[in-house]
Formats: sequence, structure tokens, C-alpha cells
Amino acid sequence: METTNMVKRAQDRRRQGGFTLIELISVIIILGILAAVITPKYFDMTSKAQDATYQGALSEGTARLNMAYATFIMEMGKKPTDVTGGNGVGLGNSTLLNLTAGKTNIGDFDITYGDPTGTAPDQLVLLSLTAKGTTTPVLKTKSVPWPN
Repeated sequence: METTNMVKRAQDRRRQGGFTLIELISVIIILGILAAVITPKYFDMTSKAQDATYQGALSEGTARLNMAYATFIMEMGKKPTDVTGGNGVGLGNSTLLNLTAGKTNIGDFDITYGDPTGTAPDQLVLLSLTAKGTTTPVLKTKSVPWPN
């Protein structure tokens, strides 16, 4: 009787050998398919998030430009003539909004304000976004109308 119990226990141990090779290969194939589907989506989401960050910084730069313009009019009683303030009557001397020499810091970015056409007011202001403390590469640009 004891021998039959020992034989049964030995047979039970052999049956608990683990997963078969086919089961393991099936799981590996399924994981590979999932990885192939998820990876491109992850990189797409990463680039969309980065682009949204750049757009947000440029939008804040546009808001600061409009605010500096309005502040300039309230303080000086006249419209500014340019963005950089090189001639003393531009937005470049707006210390209230940290807009100096046509540049402002927004988080990890610097925004440089420029005049792409050389005609200043009533035209466009070019906002160039770069990483803080650098001048290149330009991460993104945006043209906005001169405030009225």
C-alpha cells in the first residue's frame, strides 16, 4: 500500500512540471505583438506633448508681449515703436514683465521677440523659442500681429 502511495506522489510531481514550450512561445509572441503596437503610439504621444509644451510657451510669450504693450501705453502715454527697445521707446524697457532687450524667460525656455519684416509696428512680431541660456537651435517660431 505504501508503495502505491509513493508511486502516485511521484506521478503527481512529474505532472507539475510547469509550462509547456508551446505555452511559453505563445506568451512571448503575444507580448511581442503588444510591444509592436504600443511603441509607435508612445513616441507619437511624446512628440505631441513636446509640441504642446512649445505652443504653451509661445502662447505665454504672446500674452507677455500684449501685456508689455498695454503696460507701456499706460506708463508712457504713447505707443511703443519697436519690440527690442533699442531707441528707448520700445517694449525692451518693460521690466515689469521681465521683457528686456526683446527677450523673456518662460520656465525652461527663452523667447526672443523680433521684427521679421523690418517694419516694426502694425506688422508682425516673430517669437523664437529656444532652450534657456542658448541661442540655437530654435525649437519653434510663431508670428503674431503687433498689438493695437
